[in-house]
Amino acid sequence: GPGQRTYQSGDVIFEEGDLGDEAFMIVSGAVEISTRSGEDREVLASLRRGEFFGEMALVDDQPRMATATAIEDATVSVVPQEVFKKRLAWLAEEDRMISHVMEVLVTRLRHHGSNQGAESFARATAKTA
Repeated sequence: GPGQRTYQSGDVIFEEGDLGDEAFMIVSGAVEISTRSGEDREVLASLRRGEFFGEMALVDDQPRMATATAIEDATVSVVPQEVFKKRLAWLAEEDRMISHVMEVLVTRLRHHGSNQGAESFARATAKTA
């Protein structure tokens, strides 16, 4: 459908260090999040249906902190940064507390600087959504 992309097992969705302006939600299949560590790769998470990844691109223009690879044939929904920011702006207008909470979370994640922080944040938000 519109706003969806499909990847085959083994396809790289984005690479650590890439610039990104969209996040993804898994519709079907599985995606592995990993980082380079010298010659090796360290797997941070294996994500499945309903889970988000690449979410830091929505709030921050920093390069990707990890690589996302389809480990099964996967379909993902794409969330563009501009759409997210518009919704967030609307939400901030409607609910000051939510906008304050988001600012605090984003600031903490930026200072945390590790993708584990971002990934656990993604899981926490995915569960409450």
